Amino acid sequence: MRLFFILITINFCWIFSFGQSANNKQIQVKVLTESRSILHDATVTLLTKDSSVIKTSFTDVSGTVVFDQLEADNYIIQIRLLGFKDYNSALIDLVSKK
Repeated sequence: MRLFFILITINFCWIFSFGQSANNKQIQVKVLTESRSILHDATVTLLTKDSSVIKTSFTDVSGTVVFDQLEADNYIIQIRLLGFKDYNSALIDLVSKK
């Protein structure tokens, strides 16, 4: 089985409305082969820390998928594509710092 090379980017945006703030957190995932070739149509699933499915999407032609408007929580990314070994990320911490 071939392996994935994964680039995960976490973005934090703050939106202000009526004097209160709400966090809009985003996880961007780019799926590549070990030789850095783009892998499109990979299934990318966003899971809670207890493995409940939150969202599932497919990578686009650039090998990218974005999960946005996320709550401050801990997440796991799961990636699957025929011919490749399944991938589960380490826990991704989006919990707000106070």
